Amino acid sequence: MKILLIFTLYLISDPCCLGSKTVSGYLGETVTISCLYPEEFTRNTKFFYQQHSKYFSEVIDTSETQRGRFSISDDRSSKVLSVRISDVREDDAGLYFCAVLSGEVSVSYETLYSETQLQVTAPGSSAIIIIIIVSVGVGLLLTGGSTLIFYKRRDKKRKEQLLSDVHCPGHHADRLQRDQLILV
Repeated sequence: MKILLIFTLYLISDPCCLGSKTVSGYLGETVTISCLYPEEFTRNTKFFYQQHSKYFSEVIDTSETQRGRFSISDDRSSKVLSVRISDVREDDAGLYFCAVLSGEVSVSYETLYSETQLQVTAPGSSAIIIIIIVSVGVGLLLTGGSTLIFYKRRDKKRKEQLLSDVHCPGHHADRLQRDQLILV
């Protein structure tokens, strides 16, 4: 007896599922990844996978609503699968896929229909850079201002010294009229 297996590759050409997208999240916060799906998958069980190099691990599916930090919802009227990841961690970063279970009970298969890249960054990392830049700017302004004040005071003391030397009665040769003194 020979068994003939025929495999059919099913390509999804629905505009909802073409291309990939990127979602950004911050450490410790909550991020939502949403996947649109074609009309024909409305009643099917949906899955959410994370890719680890060449392997996929199931994160959650629509047979449950919560698994650890991950929760899933399927809005069938809008045809949107949404997965919320709370308390986002560095190892949550990576490539995720939405999938659907298709076929009959005896022969079933999963179709990956949406790809999302999750980028995880530290909260306020851009704020820290701004604070550093502003601090350096303020430091430079204070240094410049202090230098200017120092030279102004030194110049004023020199001028006062010159004027007092001119009016000193012990210096007969240096007696000059105040209006003859050229101050620089």
